[in-house]
Amino acid sequence: MPSGRTHRRIELIALGVLCIVAFNYRVWLSSRFGMDRAFEYALVFVGAYLFSSFLLSPDLDLRRSDSNSNWGILRLFWKPYAACFKHRGLSHSIILGPFSRVLYLAVILYSILCIVNTFLELGLNVRLSNFNIDWALAGSVLCGLWLPNVCHILMDRVSRNPR
Repeated sequence: MPSGRTHRRIELIALGVLCIVAFNYRVWLSSRFGMDRAFEYALVFVGAYLFSSFLLSPDLDLRRSDSNSNWGILRLFWKPYAACFKHRGLSHSIILGPFSRVLYLAVILYSILCIVNTFLELGLNVRLSNFNIDWALAGSVLCGLWLPNVCHILMDRVSRNPR
């Protein structure tokens, strides 16, 4: 299996290729969304991609992994996730793996926000129904979170079954 550094190297090369492709389609993207919005979506995509590549790897279910180390002390939040998922099980599913990590992270963050809001009486309205969703922006985030995981999983599958 590829090491964490090899995974990250290939994921970053894939990001570079995606940036080159997006640059070549900048005229179409600008006509579709406007230059400022297209640039915003591209930055959000790159940020989500890097976040996922460094922090939301399918190897979060391992005790020792690069992405686990990157969380620092916050890696403690991922212990329940690691206890629930067997390595190369659901965590290495192309659809359900990234979805499970994003959902897990969202539940943790939402719970923390609700607890802080309650104890500090910030008066924040944290109901999910209050959000207006920019679907193009949400798509940029989700694609950015999903694609590095696909690269990782495909690398694992290719290296496991050499032909």
